[in-house]
Amino acid sequence: NINICALSITDAADHAVVRLVVDRPSLASASLQAEGYHILESEILGVALPAARVGGFRKVLAALARAELNVHYVYAVVTQGPAGAVLALHVEDMERAGRVLAESGMTLVAQDELR
Repeated sequence: NINICALSITDAADHAVVRLVVDRPSLASASLQAEGYHILESEILGVALPAARVGGFRKVLAALARAELNVHYVYAVVTQGPAGAVLALHVEDMERAGRVLAESGMTLVAQDELR
């Protein structure tokens, strides 16, 4: 009963790195560790994209660029919640990025809203 909202797979000759965005990270981590997988957890920042507007992704990245915040990676999240389209970002300073995006008029999306 864990919803995988986004994923990324990087394949190498001797291993693969699978990054998952899930709605229940603690349960997902415990389940994967119980099966013998090596787990590293990272914080992400969810931000809703305006449903009827073009350029929402650009607006998010422009706000972060103006604040001189580096984006490490981005996921397009599949969700059926009220947020609609959501980006999940890993940014160098998560707390500051959250403030910058909120001050730019964007809606942050909490982990439990990813359903």
